Formats: sequence, structure tokens, C-alpha cells
Amino acid sequence: MDKHPPLARSLPLRPEELLAVLQNQTVLSPYSLALYNADETLLARRGQADRFCGRAAESPFCAEPCQSLCRPKKSGRGTRNRPRVYRCPGGLLYFVVPFNQPQSDDFFLLGGGFREKFIDIGRLERLARERGVNGIDLLESWEELPSTSLEELHRTAEEAYILLETAGSGKFNALALERAVTLDNAVAAIGPELDRMNSAEEVLNLLGETLTILFDLVRISVALPDTDGGISIRNLLHPQAPHLRHDSKMGEIFYLGAGRRHFLLSGEHSGRLLPGHQFKDLVCLPLSAGGLLSACLLLPDPHLSPRDLVLIELLASRTAIRLRLLQDDRKRSDDLFLTDRFMDRLGSLPQSRSRKELLWSVLEAATELLSVRKGSLMLIHDAGETLRIAASKGINRQLAVSLRIPMGCGIAGGVAQRGQTLRVQDIERDPRVVAANRPRFQSKSFISLPFKIGERTIGVLNLSDKETMTPFTTAEEKLLGVLLGHGGALIEVAEGRKRVKHLEELTITDPLTGLYNRRFLKERFEAEISRSIRQKEPLAVMLIDLDHFKNYNDLCGHLAGDAVLRQAARLLQRSAREMDLVIRFGGEEFCVLLPGAGLNEALLVGERMRLAIEKEPFHRQASLPRGTLTASFGISAYPENGSSAQGLLGAADVALYQAKDRGRNCIVLSEPVVPREKVSYL
Repeated sequence: MDKHPPLARSLPLRPEELLAVLQNQTVLSPYSLALYNADETLLARRGQADRFCGRAAESPFCAEPCQSLCRPKKSGRGTRNRPRVYRCPGGLLYFVVPFNQPQSDDFFLLGGGFREKFIDIGRLERLARERGVNGIDLLESWEELPSTSLEELHRTAEEAYILLETAGSGKFNALALERAVTLDNAVAAIGPELDRMNSAEEVLNLLGETLTILFDLVRISVALPDTDGGISIRNLLHPQAPHLRHDSKMGEIFYLGAGRRHFLLSGEHSGRLLPGHQFKDLVCLPLSAGGLLSACLLLPDPHLSPRDLVLIELLASRTAIRLRLLQDDRKRSDDLFLTDRFMDRLGSLPQSRSRKELLWSVLEAATELLSVRKGSLMLIHDAGETLRIAASKGINRQLAVSLRIPMGCGIAGGVAQRGQTLRVQDIERDPRVVAANRPRFQSKSFISLPFKIGERTIGVLNLSDKETMTPFTTAEEKLLGVLLGHGGALIEVAEGRKRVKHLEELTITDPLTGLYNRRFLKERFEAEISRSIRQKEPLAVMLIDLDHFKNYNDLCGHLAGDAVLRQAARLLQRSAREMDLVIRFGGEEFCVLLPGAGLNEALLVGERMRLAIEKEPFHRQASLPRGTLTASFGISAYPENGSSAQGLLGAADVALYQAKDRGRNCIVLSEPVVPREKVSYL
């Protein structure tokens, strides 16, 4: 009974598949093998072709001048001929085994990769001179090869001959089928392993190890895209080898082939890509998923069967998916980190105590946020004719002070005139600028953004030379836009407050405390609400009432009470932010408007005020029920508690009464509810 199934008997084997089956046989597995036909044409090879003499060449074994000695001889063709063993001039050993298969041409199997146990130093010196190579290097490469004797190699050749004579086409097909199933299972098992890798380095190392073990590949490299459009090539089997770098022109080849399962490079392109290596074809397998090219696998002259190539394509596809997921995870982590840093820097801007300090804070926040080495914040001066540097980093201070840029001139002048952002990845290639990179800048990427108050451009923010040397991104541009918008709004508030101080100061201030009065609140509150709605920014309002103040008046007199009101007003002003508006609401009540602040930020300001009043040593406060003068706070904010001055004050008033009910000397944030009845607070 035939033990080989009909399918195994009928399947024709390609030379690569036949050689792969032979390589899996125990007697042949240690050797590098090559398969020739009767016309001495190389059909397939497996193993390290450059291992035989330390140099790669057309022959699977050696380079000139001993090529002619290592090739099979036509005189040896035929099944009656026995295997033969040869020694090359350098002392390397190899065998030739003739065989045939039914309905097929005659074949020659060559096996080698071993040296004689005894090294002839004189012979190696002559060989080194003939090859024009360093004798010490040649000796070291010889010593690394496994050794054998002529007798042992004769026995191996005879065993291989018997194997080939007794194994028919059906057996080889069955072995090939068994190998195919084994490879399928192995490739399927690698998928979950790839999914467990936590870095691109681990994924690529596992891929290289898999290709080496399953497909006997001895030269594997990977091309990794650079941020500037070029590529960096690393050897997967020798990580310590130096990386090769190519510019964007070579990188375009891989980006163009990113949508294909594989493509071939030969001739000039392959030679430029891997200089110093001799091979005919370079098989490139893009590791691309979701339209993103993560890397490209490079296999020089792999001599793969079509089926093996399909399996490697499956591995490449699974690897690309894992790399893409890792890149997405890293991007999300980076975005989250960047967002946290952004919120920290954004929260620090309102703490600036002057316009100059605010400008420096904006520049500092931008440079720290994106880890930038050089930057400047320029403002428009001279009735809109020039730009001057108001704050700078990485620029000589004296030079920055004296620098004047006419409006419309240069990069910053053009951005100020047009009021539009200019983000450039490469100054030498961007058609909008096309200029040689300036010597004092390390990176060719920069970004210039208009600094605006509303729709009015007041200056330009310029940034360059990120510490990572990577180009500025769209996401970073958006963050900078929000930062500048917030800074412009703060300047607008500060400027508005400065103007208000000079207008009708006597009619809008409280004569006792010097604070703004209720009339001013009525006019200003509506303007702040409108601005917040227009610019989609929060606005908080705080009502403050001194606890047991009537008792203090009764015990200490009204003059002492007036002194306490003035003292409390000064404490509230010192504890407020620069752009906040502190108002005497009436009697012992105060009101604070906090532009750009939400409930949480207003809570921080209110707590600072509450502690300041609690710790202040007021005159004769020991006579009060608590032994000290304290205050209660109610806070509401747009948009949570309303979109009108009336609604926000009503919500803050309800919160204030809740603070009183809770024992005073505390702060209550308003809940987003509608007041029970409409009461006029203005």
C-alpha cells in the first residue's frame, strides 16, 4: 500500500521547495546547500552564501579565482555517477551529489560551509594576496567556520546520495507538504506573540528571529521612516551594526510602494540602498497598516518559494498591525502628556501681575510646552509700522531689544501683515519661503503665529529648533493657537480694566472702600457676559458677606465697622487676580467678577480670600461669637449657572445663603439650578 497520498505524489516541487525539504533532513541540515540543473544553472540556494570564503559572490560558495573549482561539472551528470568531495584552494570543503526525479531534469546538490580541521596559514596568506583582502580578517573568518575532515564529508555525501536515490518524487512531495503545514502552524503561532510585544524594537526583533528560524534567511534588514521623509536602515540580525541613512529621495520609493504586499528593487536602487553588499534583487515588504507606513522589510536575494513569500507577507501584515497599534498607543500617551502640560501652563497665565510679565509667561509656556530652544514674541509698534521683540529665548538680549522688523518684511512681518499662521517643515523646500537655512538655527522647521486680541493682530509668536529636531505638527499649531488666544484675552481684560480706571472713576467707585461700586457692576457685568459668550470663555462671579458684621457694629461702633470694611476690601484686592474686579455690593457684602475663570479656578481664588480675612487681626474681633471676623462665599459661573448677569448673581446669592446655613466661614459653589423666584439683584 502506497503510504504517500495522491496529492503528495502529484504536486510538482519548485527548486526552492525541494531545497527547503533537503535542508530539513538531518544529514544535510548543518550545511549550506545549492541546487543546480544539468546545465550548471543555479536554481536555488539556502544558507550563508558568503560564509564559505568571507565574501559574497555570484557563486553560492566562493568568489574568483576559485569559482571554476566549486561549480558542478557536466561530466558528472547522470544518476550512475557517485558523489564527490572537493577542497578549494583556501581549504574549504564541499561535496557534489548528482540525482534526478521522475519526469524531471538531472540535478546536482552542492553542500558546503565547512573547513578542514587543520588550517594551512601559508595557503591562507596566498589566498589573501590573490583576493586583495586582509590576511588577519580572512583567518578570523576561517576560524569561525565549523570544521570537518575529508573522511567525514565523504560519509555525509554518501548518506545524502542514498537519501536522494531512495526518496522518490512522492516522498519529497509528502515532506514538502509536511513542511508547509509546519510553517503554517508556526506563522499562526507567532501572531499572538507579536501582540504581546510592548515596543517596536521587540516586534522587529521577533520578526527577524522568526524569519531566520522558519525560512533560513541570513540577511534581513528593515527600513524605518525618518521624520524628514528619509529612511534609516538597520540590520535585524546584527543590531550592533551601524545604521544606514538615506534622504527623502530614496524614502519616496518606500512611500510609493506602501500599498503593495511586496515589490522588487534591483540595479542602481538596491546598490544605493545597501552599499557594500552584492546581490541581484532586493525583496521589499512594506509594513503598512491603516495607510501608515511603519517600516519596510528588506530581504536581499532571499530565494523564496512563492508559498514561503506568501507566508512572509502574512507575517509582515501582522507585524504592521502591531506596530500601528503601538504607534497609536504612544501617540495617545504623548497627546495626554502634552495636554496635561498645556493645562498647567495655561493655568499659570492669569497669575501674571503685569502686561510685561504676561508676555514673558506666554513665550515661556509655548517654548516649554513644545520643548523649543529658540523663540520670540514680537509686538506691533510705531502705529503699525514695525515689529519689536517683547520677549525672547535663545537670542542675545541686547540684540533682541534693538531689532526692528518693518511690517510685511521677512517671515514675521508677513505673518503680522496677513494675520495667518506659517508652519514650515523644511525652509529649503517649502515653496512659500524657499530659502537657505540660517546658520544659527539647527532645525529647518519653524512656526510663526499671529498674536491677536479678538480679530486685531497685535504681534507674532516665532518658534524654532525643537529639542527632538522634529518638524512642528498640526496638533502643536492648534495648541499654540489656544494659548495665544487665552493670552490675548487676558491682555484684553487687563487693557479694559486699565481704561475703566480712567473713566468716571468718581462715579463708579465706593467712597468708603475705594472699590468699584454697584453702578459699575451693572455696566461691566453685561459687557463681561457678552465677551465670554462671544469668545466661548467661562466667567465666574463671587458674592462675599462678612459674618456677624452687624454684631460688630453694635459692639464696636460704626466708625470701627467702616475701618473693618476698608481693611477687608484691601485684603480682597490683594488676594484677587490682576484681571479680577472686586466690587462693594452693599453694606458688608462684596462681589468679585473673575473673567476667564470657571468654578474650580474661582474656588481657589475664593479660598485665598477667605483665609486672608480669617487670619487678619481686626480691631476688637475677640468680642464676636467666634472670636474672629470671618466671611462666607457663594460662587456661580457662566455657562453652568446661567448666561445673564441677573441669573449668575441670583445663583451666587443662593450659594451664599447656603454657606451661611452651613455655619459661615466657608465657600459654596452654585448648583446648576433655576432660582425659585425672580428677584432683582442690580
